[in-house]
Amino acid sequence: MADREEQDKHAVLELQDRMLMQHDMHRRVLQSERATTMQKQRRELMLSEIKALPDNTKTYQGVGKAYFLAPKPAVVKDTEDSISTAGAELESLKQKRVALEQKMKETENELRELIKHNPQLVRALGGTPV
Repeated sequence: MADREEQDKHAVLELQDRMLMQHDMHRRVLQSERATTMQKQRRELMLSEIKALPDNTKTYQGVGKAYFLAPKPAVVKDTEDSISTAGAELESLKQKRVALEQKMKETENELRELIKHNPQLVRALGGTPV
């Protein structure tokens, strides 16, 4: 009986660790998703402003800390490319977020089931009932 109880304690602690890791990964994915969305919106605004300029306008493209003269079509194309790249990255991050949310839900259900079948585990681990 004591061996079974120790196994259950170990399983609960393992599930709690897994939940914390998944929650942390989820938070990071959300931050990346927000940052990419903001970057994409800024690029879209920049593109609309650049397209409103006449074709003979001198445009500059940032490279590191320097700016170099670049033809307007090249700047527009690079901006469109970065917007499409950000869109693809957003799709990837969304799929990753959905998968993580599913894993988090499964881990939470496993933990609930384990605690439901063995309520004295909560007291043994020093927590409050869920």
